[in-house]
Amino acid sequence: MTAESIGSEIRLKDLSKKILGRRVRVPWEEPLDLTLNGVRVLVWAFGAYVAVNADRKRIESIRAILEPFVSRKGRAISEEYYIIEGDLHEDNEISVYGATDRVLVTEDFCVVKGEIDDELLKLVSFVLAQSVALSRLEREVDEIMERATDLLDTAISSIIRLGPALRELYTVMMARLQLLDDLMILEKPRAAWESPELERVYELLRDLYEIEERFESVDAKLSRLQELSQTVAGLVLAYRESLLEILILALIALELVTSFFR
Repeated sequence: MTAESIGSEIRLKDLSKKILGRRVRVPWEEPLDLTLNGVRVLVWAFGAYVAVNADRKRIESIRAILEPFVSRKGRAISEEYYIIEGDLHEDNEISVYGATDRVLVTEDFCVVKGEIDDELLKLVSFVLAQSVALSRLEREVDEIMERATDLLDTAISSIIRLGPALRELYTVMMARLQLLDDLMILEKPRAAWESPELERVYELLRDLYEIEERFESVDAKLSRLQELSQTVAGLVLAYRESLLEILILALIALELVTSFFR
């Protein structure tokens, strides 16, 4: 299966209206389950989708179908992972990350004893979709960090250019607010709550993709960015207060000069 993050949000209601002819409301942890160009596609509202058994050409066509329903489109970020039916045994040439009674997890694929059921497929797809969506956020935060650093350098050298800092502060605050809404990182999907087996697989995959650690890293960067932007905003306020004091003193001096000549 191939997962891609193509933006901050996919408008599922509009997408379902276009593809299915009716608006479909799905819970946050459940994907909109579609067939596009003969491929099963699971689409989540947080800007990511997973295509099952699709080649590169079909992935590109699926992306083209979804893009009109994407908010804040960005460069696609992709990851692949495989689910294989087979016997559960540890091969010496395979690096096993973890295992449950039914599933053996490695870095590139998992082996399932027996038939691959739909709940397991959706669970693996969900973690993979979270991972690519988190990669998108990591990229966006790094870009904001670079802009904010350049902005601070400019602000220090030219106090008049501090205005853009306030806009950057707004950008950082909105990015932090959208983080949990985009990924729902701290919640489990319904299937993981209902099945101890699936819960164990879910935890293994979250650990494999370092979802928790990456989320905390992004949140820490946003905290530093917010502090940086607030520092620049403080400089703006101090500059305006100083400018006001200078204007008051200038008016007083002008009044004294005018009175002297009178």
